[in-house]
Amino acid sequence: SLQLIAEIEIKNDVDIALLKLIDILSNVKMMYTSSESNTILPCVYSNVAIFLLRRHRFEDCLKVSKKGIEYSIEHFDMSGLAHLYYCKSNSSLRLGLINDSEEYAKLCLMTSLVKNNSYELEMFKKALTKDFGFDALKLLKG
Repeated sequence: SLQLIAEIEIKNDVDIALLKLIDILSNVKMMYTSSESNTILPCVYSNVAIFLLRRHRFEDCLKVSKKGIEYSIEHFDMSGLAHLYYCKSNSSLRLGLINDSEEYAKLCLMTSLVKNNSYELEMFKKALTKDFGFDALKLLKG
């Protein structure tokens, strides 16, 4: 799959497949639909956002995350939503958008809570705590 190729390329500092994925997700005319696209696309958005985060392309990550969040909410699919909120939080933080970053961090944690996914919650709690330098669960109190 193109996602797998992008993941392998990123490890070798190559972005050809990633750029093609971004083009597909950005261009409505290229977007195809099938009986599986509703369940596949949230995961694709999530993976592309993660790839962009790894490549330090924070503004692009914000754009893809935003579209992925909108798509996921519109199609009632929470499978990649916490990851998308995390990517948006981390990119915002790295771009100096602290308030936005904290808001998306809260949404990331709340999504994991709503999904009742303790593994995901712990993973994002650790990542966000590292990102912010304090216990990320404190964000839910304020």
